[in-house]
Amino acid sequence: MMATSSSCESNLAPTEFDLTSSIESSPGLTVAIERCPLCDGSRRSFYCRRCVNEGLFVHTKGSHPERYKEKRFKLELLQKERQGRLERIQDALKKNIKRDKQINEIEKCKERINLLKMALTAAKEKKRKNKETFDRHKKDNYLRVIKGRKHEEKKKRISSYIETVRMSNDEKLELCLQKKRALAAERKIQVQRLVEFIFQVEEVALISESDTMAVSTVSALRDASHTAYVRGQWVYTDGSGEAQYRIVEPTLPCSGDYSAYNLWVAASQENGGNPDNSLRNPGHRISAGLCYASQMTAILSHILDIRLPRKQPYSEFCTNEITERQFKHSVACLNQNILYLCFSQSVAVPERLDPRNTLQNIAVLLSCPSLGRNSNFEIDKDLMASIEDSIIFQEEDSDTGGTEDDTIGDWEQVSDDVTDLLDVPTRSGYSSTVSHIQTMSYPGQPPEQLTASGFVTSAATSFMSLFRGGDPKS
Repeated sequence: MMATSSSCESNLAPTEFDLTSSIESSPGLTVAIERCPLCDGSRRSFYCRRCVNEGLFVHTKGSHPERYKEKRFKLELLQKERQGRLERIQDALKKNIKRDKQINEIEKCKERINLLKMALTAAKEKKRKNKETFDRHKKDNYLRVIKGRKHEEKKKRISSYIETVRMSNDEKLELCLQKKRALAAERKIQVQRLVEFIFQVEEVALISESDTMAVSTVSALRDASHTAYVRGQWVYTDGSGEAQYRIVEPTLPCSGDYSAYNLWVAASQENGGNPDNSLRNPGHRISAGLCYASQMTAILSHILDIRLPRKQPYSEFCTNEITERQFKHSVACLNQNILYLCFSQSVAVPERLDPRNTLQNIAVLLSCPSLGRNSNFEIDKDLMASIEDSIIFQEEDSDTGGTEDDTIGDWEQVSDDVTDLLDVPTRSGYSSTVSHIQTMSYPGQPPEQLTASGFVTSAATSFMSLFRGGDPKS
């Protein structure tokens, strides 16, 4: 009804027109001279206020002959009829609406029931799967319990086996330590035999000042014999006035100064290849001492089962053709190997080690209380580096980089006649050892021409005969 009334009011014609006084005062229709304030259009005729208010006007175009009042009356009748029909229809549709509402509620209930059924089915399926999973886990747990019992028994057996193996390992470790101690003792015995029968090393006492003052004609002649004219000057090559160590018969200075050998080689070259071949000259003495030290170092490394950092060939010091640079390189390698042996045996007083004193280091090694051990050890980097630098420098500057084995010339063929004639030496002191070595020489070679190569052969022969006819345990 409200919509109908509002539409009717909107369809009513306006009741007020803003017309000029001349038009309002005219009794009849006049020609319009202004636009209509309602439609903003120019028309030839206008209705008065009374006609407009009463609805006594028709359509402007004249297409509808009915007046506005009649149309409005019809509209009201149609609206009343429409409203009546709507009320009758609503009364008739109340039952249908109620029925449809109930049907919708029933459909919703059915839908909820279906959803509940689906949820119940899903819950039952989930319950079934959970039950299967539970049964499977229960079975797995049962199997794990059984397997755990077996593992527990196996663990007990393994623990018992580990305990047995541990006890066995302890016994084996103790046995290994005993074997190591026995092996160390045997090595020490072998080293003592080596020193006692072949390579005796001892310190030579210095000549007192009172003895030096009593110089006789013999000593003066001896000093003159040790003076050589080398490179334009007279050089005294005898080092008996300084502290020395003796190996077998030759002596080496404690200072590590072996320049007398180089002077002897230079003197022999300047004298036209006719050097002093006496056994007492400095060249033979130093070369023989270093040769003995080299042999002893190699044999000690074999007995102590120590791999030396440098090759230790014997023949390097047995020739007078070696250059000064090669000689220094060989001496440095020998000293480094001896220091390495000292470190491997854990020398008790490492302060006594001198990187230049060859025989003193050997003497310190032989007096080591742990001689014969073969285990981990530490190296004094400073001592080894002091020798390593000189070795590397001389190796870089050396022009003799051959590929042949350095030990080819270390051994000399000894005839069966010589070895058969040699009996096992039963030396009780130093004098017998020296006399035995000094009497050995090559066939057809006079004793005064015995060089360092003869010392190599004699020492090797003595060592072979010692192990050939000695105690079987050794």
